Amino acid sequence: MECAGKGSRRTQCSGPPTRRCGRCGAVAYCSISHQVSHWTVHKEECERLEQQMKCADVLNEFPFAFSQEATVQVCEKQETRCSFLKKRGIHQVGLWMHECSCGAAVDSLDHSRFVIMPTVNMICELKFSILCPSSPIPKHLCSWKDYYDWRCIPLYSPVALLLHWPLTVYHAIQLAAARNLIPEFSNELRIHYLGPDKELSQLAVFGELIALFQGVQVHVELVGPAIPQYRDGEKIDLYNYAHCIETDCICKSSSENLSLHVSGKSSEVRLRLHSGYYHDRYRDIAKDSLPHLIIAPNAGIAAFMSWLRTIELIKTINIPAVFSDYCEEACHLAACCISSVTSCLGLGLNFGESLKVPFRVNDVLPALPRQISWPVLNNLHSAVDLLPSFVGSVSPTNGSIEWKGACFFDNEARLEFTGGDRGLGGGILHLKVKQHGISVFLMPSGMLGTLLSLVDVLPLFSNTVWGQNANLEFLKKHMGATFEKRSRPWRATINPDDVHSGDFLALSKIRGRWGGFETLEKWVTGAFAGHTAVCLKDEFGNLWVGESGHENGKGEEIIVVIPWDEWWELSLKDESNPQVVLLPLHPDVRAKFNSTAAWEYARSMAGKPYGYHNMIFSWIDTIADNYPPPLDAHLVISVMSMWTRVQPAYAANMWNEALNKRLGTEDLDLYGILAETERQGITFDQLLTIPEQDDWVYSDGKSTTCVAFILAMYKEAGILGPYANSIQVTEFTIRDAYMLKIFEENITRLPSWCNNEIDQLPFCQILGEYKMELPEYNTLEPYANMNEYCPTLPPTYERPVHC
Repeated sequence: MECAGKGSRRTQCSGPPTRRCGRCGAVAYCSISHQVSHWTVHKEECERLEQQMKCADVLNEFPFAFSQEATVQVCEKQETRCSFLKKRGIHQVGLWMHECSCGAAVDSLDHSRFVIMPTVNMICELKFSILCPSSPIPKHLCSWKDYYDWRCIPLYSPVALLLHWPLTVYHAIQLAAARNLIPEFSNELRIHYLGPDKELSQLAVFGELIALFQGVQVHVELVGPAIPQYRDGEKIDLYNYAHCIETDCICKSSSENLSLHVSGKSSEVRLRLHSGYYHDRYRDIAKDSLPHLIIAPNAGIAAFMSWLRTIELIKTINIPAVFSDYCEEACHLAACCISSVTSCLGLGLNFGESLKVPFRVNDVLPALPRQISWPVLNNLHSAVDLLPSFVGSVSPTNGSIEWKGACFFDNEARLEFTGGDRGLGGGILHLKVKQHGISVFLMPSGMLGTLLSLVDVLPLFSNTVWGQNANLEFLKKHMGATFEKRSRPWRATINPDDVHSGDFLALSKIRGRWGGFETLEKWVTGAFAGHTAVCLKDEFGNLWVGESGHENGKGEEIIVVIPWDEWWELSLKDESNPQVVLLPLHPDVRAKFNSTAAWEYARSMAGKPYGYHNMIFSWIDTIADNYPPPLDAHLVISVMSMWTRVQPAYAANMWNEALNKRLGTEDLDLYGILAETERQGITFDQLLTIPEQDDWVYSDGKSTTCVAFILAMYKEAGILGPYANSIQVTEFTIRDAYMLKIFEENITRLPSWCNNEIDQLPFCQILGEYKMELPEYNTLEPYANMNEYCPTLPPTYERPVHC
């Protein structure tokens, strides 16, 4: 636990947070001074937290024989989730694989392995029995003990960990029925289940609904962004609840009763998967299945802005909904969010035992979706650290105030009023800063809007389905991309004989670290691809790939020439889910391609670092027309200044050397560069627009980005013809490159394996589930000094002729 007053005063914490609030006991402080300063914040929540703390013991009480081991001992670090499972022989076994932090990621699952066998060896792998129900289901199952007794499960069995999903559905139905929110049902029950994630690897446990709703046809529509696109529309029919499949087990169940998709037999429980947000998919789903009830277990409403549109939809369609969350405070925050949209709390806060996971939250976190668990587990800082801290108010009567910041230090401010006619006067605010001056920025959307924008951007870098969907939505919204799904197969069977030296490879990565980086790069440059490579054939006809930006064993981004098979295998294994297209050169252009010169250039560059020196300067050509709002040159210099303090070596590599080249100076740091810029009578935004020169040699050699490497090779190979000496290829973005009119324009000459008959693209897409879009592909004839002063403003990215 951190000091709750951390950041509320300028003084640092004096020690560990050993002083708890005497009233609620929910927060702790390092000192009396921090407790006093934080009271203005804490007093708004203290009474609520006090009531929650009174219920803490009740919420952590379970009837299971393993309760102490799974809760108290885990909390006190005497036990871990993994050790708990290992003692029972179920660690990383079957569905239990996802019940600890070291289990396989949901995204990497072979889902069919678990869906086709609905029993998932729940008993065989557990050594515990689930018997057939001993009697018809009671009118209400009010607790885990009621459920275990009815299902004849011993209290030492941890199967509750797997069955809490269907029990949550059951309990939600009971809550809604008790309040007359849903009509009576006898033959059919339709449920819309929102936001599934880990459930996708445990779908078989929903067969338990057959026992809970005997004689009822249960239809569950699972809707959420974590469902992969390739599973959209998938149907899973479950014909029996979870049994043991060991023939000598006491429950005497037979494996024949546990199959899926039995021909000619109507299902007891039908699951159907829908990829995307509920507010986007509802209209299509409701055509076939208007729900009795909407259920969103462990929703995290307060954490995700996307819930707001869903809540607005639910209010509009007037269908009852039940939301649950992992703790009481999360439920309170969720209720506030729902109330702000609907002006009512629906079912309100209700804590039934059937909804509880029999582990404490801090031990459950590793098994939760990463977008929830990682920020908590990493425990970097609280969200409050994103907000500005109050230093003090400035007035003529209180003298001056002083503060120390991350970028500027020994700062001082004072206010002096000046007299004026008719009693009206003004004032002068004096700011004293020890180093480098002050930049003043307005947050046009306010602090809240800025934070919401951060929420939109941060998911881009998540290596999850959630992160991929965030990238797709960002590019659709800000660039007008469509991401139309391709017909299968998504992977081409390539014949290397049809690929030639100089053929261009364009890649679009849409998830993870590189997916997020490329999304922002695409947005600022207008390119619909984020990485490139080039094909080369040697004298023996072997196919190779030249690439700037290949990660070596040391984690360095370098230039390489590697065999095609090796490059292709890496692409297939790439977790960033690359979409890859091959852009063959036009036959007339290919005839001019000097393969010997191209190979000489490639070998001369092999092993050199990626062209970070000129990466940002290929994008910035103009003073104001290359920055998507709210970016501008002033923000660029501020980011450079902050980064210089945090990572001076990184800053030197990214821009210091390049800026020195533009000024004709050497070894100046950023602040020396700013002074020299002023001395030479130019502004910093003008300095950024000075074109990069291909013959500039940096401390680590010539610098080429992925696309500059290819175009420099084209120069050497004679493709750019008479303009070779008047074109600076280090000024090209990826968009500039694929716009060049040098590629095949007759789709009938493309290889037969290139595209399927339905897609009909003007180039060869060889990998990816979405059609690659390359607007203005193959339209621009080369000309002298091209791309040195071109604007790139979204969403159209229009450019004048011969810019």
